[in-house]
Amino acid sequence: MKKLTLLFFVAVIIFAGCSKNKNNKPDDGNKPPVETPADTLLTLNLANEDFHFYSSTYFVLTDETGEILNEVKYVSGTKLLKITSLKPYKKERFNFYEIDVSADATVTPSVIKGFLQVKKGSHYLDFSKRLLQKPVHELKYHLKNPVYFDQLDIRGDQYGYSLGKLADTVFSLYPGLTDDGKLYVHLLINENHHLYNFFDVTKGATDFNIDMTKINKTPLVKSITSPGSNLIVEVNARADKNYYSSYYLGLLSSKGNQVNYYYPQEPFAEYITKIRYSLDEYNYYFTKNTTVIPDKADTYSAVINTPDGTLTTFKPSFSGPVDYYTAYFASFDTPGFSVQLSGPAAGSAVNIKFPDFSKYPEIKNVDLTKQILQNVSVFKDSAFDETYFPYKTDGNPVYPNLDLRSVSRNY
Repeated sequence: MKKLTLLFFVAVIIFAGCSKNKNNKPDDGNKPPVETPADTLLTLNLANEDFHFYSSTYFVLTDETGEILNEVKYVSGTKLLKITSLKPYKKERFNFYEIDVSADATVTPSVIKGFLQVKKGSHYLDFSKRLLQKPVHELKYHLKNPVYFDQLDIRGDQYGYSLGKLADTVFSLYPGLTDDGKLYVHLLINENHHLYNFFDVTKGATDFNIDMTKINKTPLVKSITSPGSNLIVEVNARADKNYYSSYYLGLLSSKGNQVNYYYPQEPFAEYITKIRYSLDEYNYYFTKNTTVIPDKADTYSAVINTPDGTLTTFKPSFSGPVDYYTAYFASFDTPGFSVQLSGPAAGSAVNIKFPDFSKYPEIKNVDLTKQILQNVSVFKDSAFDETYFPYKTDGNPVYPNLDLRSVSRNY
């Protein structure tokens, strides 16, 4: 088997806390070739990534025929990686694969993440477009004057937890909040009686007493409907649009097409509302930042035409307003392995040719012809920039001005 060659003088690697490394220079001691911005096919920002669940991670770039343009094995501590082609490459698009080989498939399965026909000069795992994050601390709490409840939500403006009974408090899961955040407490009694309150927390405090007799505010309620069934609604409330911090107000679901959603009376700068529903064989998903919680779900006119098949016969096909797509493949023969593909609609990846993955020893026995198509999703993102990926797929509220639409189909 041909040994993977790591050409670090072509793929420029910057290591954290390491200004010198023999891999930064060619073996002959000559200086690496001068790189211009036009030479870089892909910039990988790995500072916030954690690959310790994997025994090996490879980054592979190919042309549309599957011929490898460059390949690099991840080295622990790498913060920034710029990859160029080993040969002259004038085309505007290429395929990129991240191959993650699990150290323990029962904990974290091995996966190939493929990004098809992405644009030259793109950025991978660059989160500069995300909202700013304030410092967060956990707050230890104690329940004072406890009362019976069916559900108790204790949340900061960063994260929190739901309790099903008083005894759950012994697990000591504490909410996280910023210095100017409050403690949001919501109480559900007798399955349909909602009460809540926001508690002021002294800056720097690490301990707090929650007087349950002061959870006494009556929330507002909004009827939300959808054109389909199996309606699910989630809402976050954000006090400042410029920061990530927000209060999670909870998830409500119905097998039908209507829910009554309870939320605080206090005004917020914006709400991040996630709505999901099913219609025929399709599942629709919407995330939108608005100044008021909507009373009905949006619609999305995109249509998925992709036929059944396997990884080697996959031909993405869809119509309507689509910015990008994702596809998921798996097999009963290899339960600890899967393949995830995505790509911009503008890339027009039709006859997909994969590189020879068998050259990577850890996955050499995986049969791609047995990787069966499980799901296809298409997306419309009002802030879409195809040069930054992975693309948004779950409406994560870390992004500003969210207006994300999606439809998916299971196979």
